[in-house]
Amino acid sequence: MMYKMSPAEVAVLFFFYVLFYGTPISFIVFCVCRHYRLRKWIRNGEFLPAIAEALGGEVARDPSFDVPFVRLKVGGARAYFFRWLLTGSPFEKIASAIEIRMGSPGFFEATSRRSRRFPSRCSCVREVRPFHEYHFVSSEPSWAGRLLDDGLETFLLDLERMFRKPIRLQLTPGRIILDVESALAPKAAAALVREAGRLVGLLRGAGDSAGIQIVDEAFDPSASSCPVCRLKAAESMVVCLACRAPHHADCWSYTGRCAILGCGSQRVA
Repeated sequence: MMYKMSPAEVAVLFFFYVLFYGTPISFIVFCVCRHYRLRKWIRNGEFLPAIAEALGGEVARDPSFDVPFVRLKVGGARAYFFRWLLTGSPFEKIASAIEIRMGSPGFFEATSRRSRRFPSRCSCVREVRPFHEYHFVSSEPSWAGRLLDDGLETFLLDLERMFRKPIRLQLTPGRIILDVESALAPKAAAALVREAGRLVGLLRGAGDSAGIQIVDEAFDPSASSCPVCRLKAAESMVVCLACRAPHHADCWSYTGRCAILGCGSQRVA
């Protein structure tokens, strides 16, 4: 004779099924739905008109960018404000970034220790010096050290106290990128742009140690240095299929796209 469970036993079995199986599955479904919802929200850029008005810029799209952005000027150079999805955990965060088309003699990166991201690690960069708030790495540690001493370290600390969110700054031969791990509202976005202008003034005021310059000119294909770290070409260089710019393989892997101004291709020859 087949055993028949009582209604109480069925209820208990259903409870434990939901507890041990239903909840994890529901959580996974929630995370997947949230991820695609955030991606769609960023790709549509419905929030950008209000930000463009606050920044005095215009909403635009470009094939070299994965998302729409606000085009504006910072320190006399072309700049772009955009948001992107910072993945790496079930609860993804949105980062707000300002990219300025100005270049430096080498690669420098400052990553908040509170960030979910790790500092860049490749054969071209080394740690500049230990610091309790940030990780500092650069292709030219002595140059980066002078920048920090000339006020960049204080600037980064002020920025993190202002936004109370993790910060990352990158200086490369092709661009400056400053981002905050937050979906900044229009007023906060305007504050980030003002701080970016302050950064440009700081870097220009540092003199020869900074070497910051506007880099809107076209790429010279005869150049023999990597546009990310500006070190000399090596046998392991990869070439951008769109503009033929040579990159170190690990530098291309880190940026995920061509570092040449106005290109941004993700294809290699």
